Amino acid sequence: MFLNLLFIKRYPKNESILRMYLSGKNIFLLDFLLILSIKIQAQTCPAPPAGSTVTQGSFTITENGKAPITVVGWANGNNVVNICPSNVSTNVRNTTVIPAGATLYYYNQTSAAAMPTTGGTRFNNANAAFVVPVATPNKFVIMQTTRDNTGAVKTYACQVVEVLNIPRPEFSIASCASGQGTIEIPNSDANNQFNSLQVTWNSQNKTINKSQWASGNHKEPLTFTSIGTHLVQVSGTINGCSSVNSRTIVANGNGTNPITATPLIARLEVLSDTQVGMFTNQTAILEVHQRKIADANYTLNKEVSSTLFTLFSIPANNAVSQEQYCFKVRVRNSCGSVSPFSVDNCTIPITVRAENKQNVVTWKNSPNYNSIQVLGTNGAGSSPALNNTSPTQFIDGNKTCLKYTYQVRAVNLINGAFSFSYKQDVDGKDNTKPTMITNAFLTVNNQNKVEIRAAFPSAPKNVTFYRMSNNTNLSIDAPSTSQNIPDPQSEPSQRQECYQITYKNNCLVESDKSDQFCAVFLKPTSSGVEWTDYKKFPTGLARYEIEKKNGTNFTLVRSVGAALKYDPDPSEVDPASGEVTYRIKAVPVGGGTASYSNETVFAPKATVFIAEAFTPNGDTINDTFDVNGYFIKEFSINIYNRWGIPIWTGNQLGKGKGWDGIVNGEDAPAGTYLYEYFITDFKGQSTKNRGYFLIMK
Repeated sequence: MFLNLLFIKRYPKNESILRMYLSGKNIFLLDFLLILSIKIQAQTCPAPPAGSTVTQGSFTITENGKAPITVVGWANGNNVVNICPSNVSTNVRNTTVIPAGATLYYYNQTSAAAMPTTGGTRFNNANAAFVVPVATPNKFVIMQTTRDNTGAVKTYACQVVEVLNIPRPEFSIASCASGQGTIEIPNSDANNQFNSLQVTWNSQNKTINKSQWASGNHKEPLTFTSIGTHLVQVSGTINGCSSVNSRTIVANGNGTNPITATPLIARLEVLSDTQVGMFTNQTAILEVHQRKIADANYTLNKEVSSTLFTLFSIPANNAVSQEQYCFKVRVRNSCGSVSPFSVDNCTIPITVRAENKQNVVTWKNSPNYNSIQVLGTNGAGSSPALNNTSPTQFIDGNKTCLKYTYQVRAVNLINGAFSFSYKQDVDGKDNTKPTMITNAFLTVNNQNKVEIRAAFPSAPKNVTFYRMSNNTNLSIDAPSTSQNIPDPQSEPSQRQECYQITYKNNCLVESDKSDQFCAVFLKPTSSGVEWTDYKKFPTGLARYEIEKKNGTNFTLVRSVGAALKYDPDPSEVDPASGEVTYRIKAVPVGGGTASYSNETVFAPKATVFIAEAFTPNGDTINDTFDVNGYFIKEFSINIYNRWGIPIWTGNQLGKGKGWDGIVNGEDAPAGTYLYEYFITDFKGQSTKNRGYFLIMK
C-alpha cells in the first residue's frame, strides 16, 4: 500500500490505475489513505474570543498502559498527544470543577476555526468519560467546555490529538522439506519504519535488526516441531506503538511445496520513457522478466516481494514510450520453488501527430490482445473499441487548436489483462483562416486618444490594429479585447483616425485585414459643434445622437439623423457656467453596441444681428426695427434722432419686438437714426455697440 501511495504521489495523473484495479478492501484502504493525507495537517486549538471571561477547564487523556496526560486550558493544546491506533481503551475524563448551573460538553473535530459555543456531546455526570475515536489514523482536536443554561461558555480546555498511522510489518513465508521453512523480510517502505522486528513461531522467537534487511531481502530458516499448520507472527514497535502481522504455514514433511498457480500481469502502463507501472494478482516474491519485442530471450529485470504494484525502470537509452517491450512474471518462494510464467504483457508504443483539423494516433500491435481502444482527454473524445489487433491507426477529426491527450488501451478478453500506452500530448492544428473582423467600436476618450474594441468571431490569440494615418500598427497580445484598448499615438484632434484590424486564432493563423473603421471626432464651432463621419457599422449607420453632460452622466438631447453638425439651443447652456458639454453617439442600424466621440465643451459667444434699414409703412413687411441674436442673457437698446435726442428704448429680441417708427404718436420722418445697444452673455461679459440705420418711406 505504501508503494501505491508512492505511485500516486509521483504519478498523480495515473491515480486511476490504482482505483481501476484494486478491489474491495484495497480500494477502501486507498481511499482512506488518500483522505488521511489531506486531513493530517496543522490542526490547532482556537483561542477564546478577545476580552472573554472564560476560565480554564481541564481533563485527562488516559491511554491503556500509559500514564495519564493532564490538559489545562488551551494555551498548550497545540502540543500534539500521540495515540496508538490499536489502543481502544483511550478515553478523556473530566477534571474541571463545573460552575453552578453549568453543563459539561465535549467535541471531537478534525478542524476548529473558533471555540465552540453550541453542540457537542453533553454529560450530566461530571466524571463521565469521553471515548477518543482511535480506529482511524488522523489528527484532530478535542475540546471541552462548560456552558450555563443561557448557552454562555464558562470554562474551556483543548488538546490536539493524533492517532498514529502505524504500518504492519511485511514478510513472506514458504514451507520447505522435512518440516523446515523460511521467512523473508523485504526491504520495504513499511519495514524501514521499524528499527527491529520480532519473529515468533512454535514458541520460538528471533530478533531481526533493520541492518539485516536494509541492503536487500533477508531470509531466516524456520524449524517446525511437527507437520501441520503453524502460526508465524512478526511484530515491531514505532513511537511506543506495537504492530503485529500474522500468517499461517503448513509444514510439509515430504519435500518442497510446488507452486502451481500461474500469476497474471493484470495491468501494464508506460509512465515515462524509462518507467513502467505493473499490477499483478500476487502478493509474493515475484521475478519480473523483460525483453524487447525484437529479442528472442527474456532477462530478469528485478525481483519484488509482497506487493500488487511494481514500479520499475528501463535503461534510459531505450525509450519505452517508443520501443516495444514485453514482460512476464513468475512467483518464487524462499525454498526456491517457482511457478509457471505468466502470459506475456507488452507495452504499446504510440505516436500522435496533428494534421489540419485532425489528430492521427498510431501504435504498434501488442501480442495476446484482442481489443484495442484509443482514449482521449481534454475534449479529444475516444474511439469505439477496435475488437481485433489489425488496426494500428485512429484519426480523430474535427479538432481545433487545443491541447489533446491520447492513450491506447489493449485488453485481453480471455484473462482480463490490460496494457496502456504512454499518455501522449499534441497541439491540434487548423489552417483555416479566421473570419475577417466586420464590427469594431471606436471611442475618443477625454485625453483625445482613440480607444478600440472589436467583436471577434472567436477568441483571439493576438490582435493587431493598423493605424491608417501614418501606416503604423499597435499589436496586442490578449485572449480577448472585451475592454477598450487605447492607442496612445492617435491624434484625432488633428485628423480623422482610421484603423484596420487583424487577429490570430489559437492556431496562430491570421485573418485578413478588416475594412477601415474611423472614429468620430467632435469639435466646437462659433455657432455650435461639428464632427467627422463614423465608419463603419456592418449594418450601417442609423443615426447620430447629441448627448449633453449632466454631472457625470450624459442624457439624450436629440437625434440629428446623418447630419454632421449641430447648432445648440440656448436653453441647453448652463446659465451658471455659460457652457455645455456634448458628445456624439453613433448608433448602428438594428441597434447594438454604439460608438462615442470625445467630449467637447461649447462656450457660446453672444451674437447680434441688426438691419441697416426698415420701412414702417404698414404693409407688414419690414415694419419694425428688430434686433436678433443668440446666447444673449441680457439686452437693451436706445434709439436717437439725428440731433442725438433719445426717442425709443427697448429690451426685447426677435421679429416684431423692435421700434415701430412712432415718436410721440406720430410717424418718424425718413432719414438716418442712431442706435446704441448693451448685451451681457452667459459668462457675464457685457458689450456696448453703436450704429446707424435708415427709415425709408
